[in-house]
Amino acid sequence: MTGTGQSGAIGAVVLCLLIAAGWFAIVAGQPASVAVPLPVAVSPGLPVDDQTYFDAVQPRLRALATETAILVDLGRSRSRDAGALIDGQNRVQVLIREINLVRDERSVPDRFVRADADYVLGRDDAAASIRQARSALVRFDWDAMGRSVALLDSALAAFQAADQAMVVAATSPPGMSQDARWTTR
Repeated sequence: MTGTGQSGAIGAVVLCLLIAAGWFAIVAGQPASVAVPLPVAVSPGLPVDDQTYFDAVQPRLRALATETAILVDLGRSRSRDAGALIDGQNRVQVLIREINLVRDERSVPDRFVRADADYVLGRDDAAASIRQARSALVRFDWDAMGRSVALLDSALAAFQAADQAMVVAATSPPGMSQDARWTTR
């Protein structure tokens, strides 16, 4: 190949990489649309502040667990669909931001402290997994993408536990301790 041919080939490769990086930047910056279900119905009698907190957080926790499960499945199958991976990550991040906003605006009611602790563990694992996966995606390192799944799987378990703990706490009789709630199930 002549010098001019090599320059053209290098230019084409650089152009392709720039286009891919631009696409990634555009897609990663898109706001995610997340469908949040209605909260689980609980028996009347929750204090107003507890009910308000539950109605805002529990459906988002359930949606967060669902979105995280989708990402875990994509990761386990070593999906190469970068768009689906990024969209899923964005939806997870949106739900985490929404839950954090509720947590920041009002304190976590005592009855939901256990659920909140599970949520925080899941949130931290999900954030670390997304950072690892995005770094791997930029390098097209599908093996590293797969390795981030273990953290995401841990986040999924924590989100599911948080959702269950919220429902149990909201449906337990007033005055029942959190430990008693878990031993009666």
